[in-house]
Amino acid sequence: MGTATVTVVKQTVEGRNRVTYGTIAGSASYATGGETIGIPSLGLGAVESLTILPGTATKEMRWDGSKTAPKVLIAVADVQVAATSNQTTATGEFRAVGSG
Repeated sequence: MGTATVTVVKQTVEGRNRVTYGTIAGSASYATGGETIGIPSLGLGAVESLTILPGTATKEMRWDGSKTAPKVLIAVADVQVAATSNQTTATGEFRAVGSG
C-alpha cells in the first residue's frame, strides 16, 4: 500500500480551524484506491477539507473525501494510474483545513 509524502510548509489559524499548506507527492508503489495520507502528517487532528493543486502537468491528484482515512487519488486523463506504479513524480500543493 502506498503512502503519500507530505511536507508541511505553513500552518495558520482561520476562525476555529487550523489550516495547513504544503506539498504532496506519490509513492514508489501506488495503491489502487489511492495513496494513504496520515492525518498527523497534515499537522491536523481531524480533516474537514483537503484541496490539492497538481504540480505535475499530466497527472491529476484529488482527495477521496474521507475525513477519517484520507487518500489522494492519482489519475491521467481521468483514469486512475496502475497499481504498484511509481508515482514519485506526481506532485501537488495542498491546503488542508481541520482541527488541531
